[in-house]
Amino acid sequence: MSEKEPEFKVLDNGQIQCNWKGCTKLFDGDPAGLKNFAVHYHEHRKKGEEPEDQGLDVASMRDLLQVRQRYAEAEAKAVKKTIDQILEERDKLYEVYIPNLDCKIQYGRLTVPEFMEIEHLTEDEFPRRFLYLMWRKGDPELTEEKINRFSDLEIRIILGYILETTPFLLPAPGRSASSGT
Repeated sequence: MSEKEPEFKVLDNGQIQCNWKGCTKLFDGDPAGLKNFAVHYHEHRKKGEEPEDQGLDVASMRDLLQVRQRYAEAEAKAVKKTIDQILEERDKLYEVYIPNLDCKIQYGRLTVPEFMEIEHLTEDEFPRRFLYLMWRKGDPELTEEKINRFSDLEIRIILGYILETTPFLLPAPGRSASSGT
């Protein structure tokens, strides 16, 4: 008996990704997101779409309960912030030393909409555009023409140092801005 693909996957950032055939919709791990996922899941079942309509197994239900528990724990630890504090964190610039260039560069994290804008790019185009969007936040003189002077290997090396140092996306709901920084 072959093992079937689970109907959903809990991502590291706490979001739930639908895995029904041809569907990769994401839902936040907060109570509203869990409710939206339940409605979405039920719609798949009503349509009789794959995977076969067998309902959630015990392990899947446990995964969903753990998402809710993680959200509750994060909420309990959260501190009140003003809009200015939130915007300051969102717009924070980071520095990273790039040994191959023997210098530091300044960059900012991507927003989820920025990431969604480029996620469809090819394996060759994605790293270059990804780096460009982050680096230009810290260096307004960066242009696509200038970044295109770097080889693919140089792009991947620079991006590697950035990803080692800082999460590339703004935090998902329930995650602190300082986690992993």
